[in-house]
Amino acid sequence: MTFSRSTTKKRVLDEFVEDFKARRAEGEASVLEAATADVLSALVELFEEQDPLLQRIGMLTLYYELGRELIAGQLTHTDLTRERLASFEAARAHNRANERFRRILLERHDDEAGSVQVDARLSAFDRQLQSTNDGGSMKERYHLLREYLVGAVEFFHTSDG
Repeated sequence: MTFSRSTTKKRVLDEFVEDFKARRAEGEASVLEAATADVLSALVELFEEQDPLLQRIGMLTLYYELGRELIAGQLTHTDLTRERLASFEAARAHNRANERFRRILLERHDDEAGSVQVDARLSAFDRQLQSTNDGGSMKERYHLLREYLVGAVEFFHTSDG
């Protein structure tokens, strides 16, 4: 499945709603509402109450799209788990810490800076998270997260693997 959203900017969303109003597309809106309810029901099963994974607004659209794929059968419950999402967040946090440490070492002109492992894909993901409503940014973040969930990409090697 390809990421289907081009943008979530307010102007575009407002135009979307106004178009439905102007066309009096109640039936079409009801279909969208039911599909949305199905996705949200699947996501409710995935997350905990007051879940820290839901604190970053820029991740919510990605989670929703992953829920759509789950409903469509393009992802499995094995792929899309809270544990896998938390693992992705842990990899991002580890990468940010390594970036900070590398920066400190570089400022000190320490030769060890080159040995600090930083994943450029995760760094790009975090930079793109600054543009939460940008369609291109969302698409790139979505694809990296999805690849991680289905096991197509790893970030850091652990001693247990």
